[in-house]
Amino acid sequence: MTPQWEMVGLIGVDSGMCWIGDPGYVFHHKDDDLGFIGKNWSEFCLMVKHDITQFGINIGVCASNFGGDGAYLVYAKRTKNGTIKEIKIVFERK
Repeated sequence: MTPQWEMVGLIGVDSGMCWIGDPGYVFHHKDDDLGFIGKNWSEFCLMVKHDITQFGINIGVCASNFGGDGAYLVYAKRTKNGTIKEIKIVFERK
């Protein structure tokens, strides 16, 4: 049986972009050896739109220019044991 897409929630967009990645890179600490991106949320948003590479690896996926702020449906496909194996976000308003 082929896994089906199931709606798992909504993603809120309030910065004109959607970023999916490790939240550990968003936490803005004082300067330290870990090199967190940005000093605040606005700086992080500006940086992540242009380059989301940190420590030589891509730390996430960013999408913008899709329709602006709002709430968008999130769907997932699961493995037989229930682990999420794929997600998709529908950036289309109906």
